[in-house]
Amino acid sequence: MLIDAGLPHQERAILRHLQALRSDNLQLIFITHAHLDHYGSAAALRRLTGAPIAIHRADAEAMARGETRLGLARGRGKLMWGLLPLAELCLRPEPVKPDLLLEDGDDLGDYGLQARVIHTPGHTLGSSCLIVEERIGFVGDLLSTTSLPYRTFVLCSDIHCCAR
Repeated sequence: MLIDAGLPHQERAILRHLQALRSDNLQLIFITHAHLDHYGSAAALRRLTGAPIAIHRADAEAMARGETRLGLARGRGKLMWGLLPLAELCLRPEPVKPDLLLEDGDDLGDYGLQARVIHTPGHTLGSSCLIVEERIGFVGDLLSTTSLPYRTFVLCSDIHCCAR
């Protein structure tokens, strides 16, 4: 399973990394949220591997339109409001319709990994985390080093999620 697909035109580099890991059986491309730096190469990767693309239902429309909708922006993040249209024009993310629409609590075990989806709206309406084997969390941009967290979650040893 690939978690996020990077910026547009990164598909070859991603495939090289997968090959280096001897992982040539990609079964799912899980997108944490519909921002171009997370889904930009998803369409190309689906064409090259046949792997379906999954995203939370609330972000599916933006990704299908090739858009990056900004949620809450704070501090230096406010610069993105002005820079985003330019970035989208230069990078031109390929619109991609997902194969699988996700909801909070969905189990992704059918795709070769014991994992479940936790819906964590804030960064985008459909931002989601992936909890793998009840002990590892992939959180996308839920936490950021440039500003306050959009929402803070504590992942305890038994993966109870507690909003603060």
